[in-house]
Amino acid sequence: MQELIIWSQTIAASGRETQKQFLLYCIELFRQAVLSHYGADALVNFEPVVEKNFAIDKFAPFVHGGNIVAIRELLEEAHYHIERNGNSKLILMDLSIKLTRLLHKRAA
Repeated sequence: MQELIIWSQTIAASGRETQKQFLLYCIELFRQAVLSHYGADALVNFEPVVEKNFAIDKFAPFVHGGNIVAIRELLEEAHYHIERNGNSKLILMDLSIKLTRLLHKRAA
């Protein structure tokens, strides 16, 4: 939990436009992960921007039909609230907790 707090504070310290771009990047990352999970590797063209050791194929098993819609909705909602000048520390902390729960949800 402490790491989630530190993460949300770090992202919140950047500007609102950077936060919004980060959330859009996350939406694309999860999209690519679900494509990889279901074997549509020809459509996967994800290149990590910051973390070069990140492998989409290792992340993909955590993103599936049982959680991808809720993940997308959470990210879009966070983007919307940040765009409307919401408190980014609270928004990102809430987002990180909810995403953690969704990523641990088993595929049906």
